[in-house]
Amino acid sequence: MESDKQEKSIVSALQRIFYQLNISDSSVEITELARFFGWNIFLTSDVRKFIDVLRDNVADKIKNTKADITISKLFAGKKKTYIKCVNVDYESLRIEDYYDIQLSVKGCKTLDDSFMKYMQVNLDGDNKYYTDDYGLQVAKNSVIFESFPPVLHIHLNQFDYDVQSNTMVKINSHYEFPMEIDLQKYLSPDADKSKSHKYILHGVLVHGGLSKYNCRYYALLRPEKNHRWIKFDGARVTPVSVKEVLENNYGGSDSPYHNVYMLVYIRESDIDEILSSILLEDLPKHLCEEENAVREQKQKESIENNRHMSIWVITEEMFKNHKGFDIVNFNNKQYPLSEVSQFKFLKNRTYYAFKKMVAANFEVPIDKIRFRIVKDRLNKTIRPHKVITDDFLNKSMKEIKAKLAGGCSELRLYMEILENPIIIKKKSTQTGEIIIFIKYFNPDAQSLECLGQLYVQKGSKINTIFPFLRKKKQLQQNTPLDIYEEVSLDMIEKKTPKLTFNKSVMQDGDIICFQKTLTDKEIQEHVSAGRIYSIPQFYESLFMNIIVQFKSKFGYKDSVPEFSLVLNKNMTYDAVANHVAAHLNTDPSKLRFTSVSGKLKNDIAIITDQTLSEMLNLSSCLYYEILDINV
Repeated sequence: MESDKQEKSIVSALQRIFYQLNISDSSVEITELARFFGWNIFLTSDVRKFIDVLRDNVADKIKNTKADITISKLFAGKKKTYIKCVNVDYESLRIEDYYDIQLSVKGCKTLDDSFMKYMQVNLDGDNKYYTDDYGLQVAKNSVIFESFPPVLHIHLNQFDYDVQSNTMVKINSHYEFPMEIDLQKYLSPDADKSKSHKYILHGVLVHGGLSKYNCRYYALLRPEKNHRWIKFDGARVTPVSVKEVLENNYGGSDSPYHNVYMLVYIRESDIDEILSSILLEDLPKHLCEEENAVREQKQKESIENNRHMSIWVITEEMFKNHKGFDIVNFNNKQYPLSEVSQFKFLKNRTYYAFKKMVAANFEVPIDKIRFRIVKDRLNKTIRPHKVITDDFLNKSMKEIKAKLAGGCSELRLYMEILENPIIIKKKSTQTGEIIIFIKYFNPDAQSLECLGQLYVQKGSKINTIFPFLRKKKQLQQNTPLDIYEEVSLDMIEKKTPKLTFNKSVMQDGDIICFQKTLTDKEIQEHVSAGRIYSIPQFYESLFMNIIVQFKSKFGYKDSVPEFSLVLNKNMTYDAVANHVAAHLNTDPSKLRFTSVSGKLKNDIAIITDQTLSEMLNLSSCLYYEILDINV
């Protein structure tokens, strides 16, 4: 569809998957299609709803085109539902289209048993029929099929409610379904029977597992008219025999916990026309051109990547803008990532050429900047390390990375902007001066502020920087200070002000964090208000922060199908709901959450003392739903 060229939609994503299946030698990603449902993975326990959504979206896209009625023509049948009460004079007749048939397997041994049970149901006991005039009544419910579609989807309900356990339990009894079935005997006497109603099995979806949520699914498909069946199980695609399609999925003792969940039958007289119509011989021209352009671009990027290297440059301003742990956050997605400048640079070009380019980029004289290698420490922190001296000016960046950055996978640099021009020789870096970074904790604002870098002498005492720190935060001259070193996220070490930096084992790149020393009365006020009052406490809370991804169960309908929030793992259910509601501008009482850990779990119960950590269940994602009700 040419109108879909620029528009992001389920249809365009589906077209792309079909195209990739035709040209790719490896497995095809479905991430783009899944995103329109607000899902990282397809929620396998909701297959029927997924098919409904997909069908409705495709039908919407082909409205007012030559293919306008294709969906209903292929998948829609017609049925009559007749209800007659036993004890009162009341009956109801409803004629409607259907796109699938949901049959029960409970108490049935074959597909034929399920059809007969579906067509005649007694409504009694807890399942009485409600009438406006007579209330709940015993009734007989009859379903009469007026027509069957060319492609028939049959969903088999393999689960039943267990009163004792108050859960849905799987029915694992032996249940047979045929390779061929004649549906004419289920038709109304008045239905059109001029053509054959013989149907051939072409698709089987199998549910494997003990429960509705602790499970896995795989599909068995016959994409051609012959008897060749193919099994699609995750990334594995293998041929299977007819016996494996039928008998291995009958359930019971022969195939415990492997039961058919959905069947797809195609009318025999329509098979040739239907299968030929789904061949991808007429892909949209724009899609082919777009994919070819993407492939060419990837080839160019591959060649360029072999010649270039990525170099990250951190500045003091970037550190000041950072709000969390370490000097910046490169790749820990548990916290907000920092905006760090990245440069693509030819590996064989010189360090001088690189300095010249960066100086021009930041509009700083080249003789006022110098760089330090940023390395990973053993405690999983990143800190500026060795100065790159001017002895390397004529060396290539590839050589510098190999010699100074060691085994680092990428080159990361910290750029210092000096007040005066300097020639940076080896001997000029072998002084007693080190660079440290300063952070300030404000218990009133509950914030950690990165103030910048500071040069100190190793032999000087830590309290010699107190006047500078007080002036930086406009504190009175004699204000007592508490000083800590940010060693790692779980190690915040208090420092003795009268010791030297050297005796305190401080080195280039270390981080000092300070706060005003609080009186007992001030501490009690913060405790009463539920506020954090000390640096160790703040880092402990920082350790408990996490970026949570919120995805709508039905993202294709929502204006904000996916977003992220930084939340504390110890937050209660109510606090989480309030934060999400504020982001979505909705009532928190209308929100419902679902946790995801590989498979879809039950909706999260509304328990006010339940923590976010318990809600996430080892994941970092929650699905949300806004109920369309007045709570």
